Amino acid sequence: MRWILKLLPGDQRALLELAIRLTAELDSAAERQAAAEYGMKLLRDRKISVGSWAKFGSHLGILKGPH
Repeated sequence: MRWILKLLPGDQRALLELAIRLTAELDSAAERQAAAEYGMKLLRDRKISVGSWAKFGSHLGILKGPH
């Protein structure tokens, strides 16, 4: 798949690489799909509250509370 990234313009490549890294902790295609759909729903009106970002981060597995 990395060779496909090289075909994209730099800005689109960076966005796709960011999406890949954000979803790297998710175990299945279904989890990645659900996270993508949730993220797109959040971005629909282009305004996201801090709480919504935190909830999205927890869906992605990148925000964790104290252990």
